[in-house]
Amino acid sequence: MADEGEAAARAARRARSRETQRRWELENPDRVRESHRRWREANAEHVRAYVNEYNTRNRAHVNERERLAAQRRRDAAKKTAERRQKDRQRAREWAAANPERLKERRDRWQASNRDKVLKAGRDYYQRHKEEILRKQRERAATGRKNPVKVQAQQEYVARNKDRILAQQRARRSTPEGRAAVNRDNRERKRRERRRQELGLPPRPRHRWTKNERAEHVEQSSAFFTRPVTVFRMRELRREAQDIAAAVAARERREQDQFEARWQLIEIEIDMITRALPHHADRILQLPRGERLREEVTLDSIARQTRGGSPIDIDAETRRRAVGLAIPSVRQEARLRVRQVLDSPARHASSQHLKGEQSSEITARIDRVNASLQSTSDGAEQFAQNAKTVQSSSVDRTPQKSRPPQIEQQEGLPSASPRRGGPHL
Repeated sequence: MADEGEAAARAARRARSRETQRRWELENPDRVRESHRRWREANAEHVRAYVNEYNTRNRAHVNERERLAAQRRRDAAKKTAERRQKDRQRAREWAAANPERLKERRDRWQASNRDKVLKAGRDYYQRHKEEILRKQRERAATGRKNPVKVQAQQEYVARNKDRILAQQRARRSTPEGRAAVNRDNRERKRRERRRQELGLPPRPRHRWTKNERAEHVEQSSAFFTRPVTVFRMRELRREAQDIAAAVAARERREQDQFEARWQLIEIEIDMITRALPHHADRILQLPRGERLREEVTLDSIARQTRGGSPIDIDAETRRRAVGLAIPSVRQEARLRVRQVLDSPARHASSQHLKGEQSSEITARIDRVNASLQSTSDGAEQFAQNAKTVQSSSVDRTPQKSRPPQIEQQEGLPSASPRRGGPHL
């Protein structure tokens, strides 16, 4: 009896211990899973050996268990598919019976899930991009052949010019849109400049459609992949000769234009060089020259008052007179250049320039520039005349005598009949 009582007590203790363990496992599922995981990781080889041994001893039972599990998965998938089919059918019937409520519900969902709608649209476009673009090209090609649609499009553009311009302005108003427009314009101008540099014709104003561009690609591919035959080689050689002849003709035209420009520049500079001292002398001997000298004197006094060095009155007066004479001399030179262009002697000058080299032309221009520089250094020759004019300006007695006439030098521009001298 005592042994039976001890056995019953031990059984009761084991039952209480199992119940306590079960309650603890139910209250701490995360700790139980973590403990099992650690044990499996620590005894991975033991678990693998035990599973293999069990499967070997109980192959029939394991196969039957796997077959039943696969059958249950198939039954569950079949039931899920049937349930979804019934749900879709029921949804279609409800949508057919309640179109207004369906539209309201769809609009409400799209308004509250705008990001999802946009993402779904972008994903669909990326998945079916080629098909969408193909259908767009087909519709565009069909629309271009339909006069009714073409007329409707033209009427829409004519009727909504303000709206289209407003849309374009709105696009350019944002920093991103303005940057995109500027980038497109820069790229277009760069391509046009490159075409001009290569001597290619300007790009046509007509904008090629996608269908036309695809056709051009096919034609170019067929052109560059065609076989090279003897007849084709003859055509290529003839085309090369034509291109060389066109390039040579273009170079000759550019050389003629270059020589003509140098001719006009030389004529104008030579006339300015010869006529500028005469015009400057004329200004110095007029009342205008007296005012120039008085202005230079006052400027020199003001500079000395501020602590600066005095101004060379004669040289500064001469320099200002030359600056005043330049516009009139340039006008006279341009008139003479026009006369030269219209005269038969221009052709002889052009033939003469064709025999000169660019280095010789550059040397001649340097000599002309040196002569222009020397005109500003000739102030000492006119210092005495300037002093005489200054002394006459001090005299308060009005003198109405005309300025002395200066003989026109040989080769200078003709005098203006209105003032008895060169036009100032």
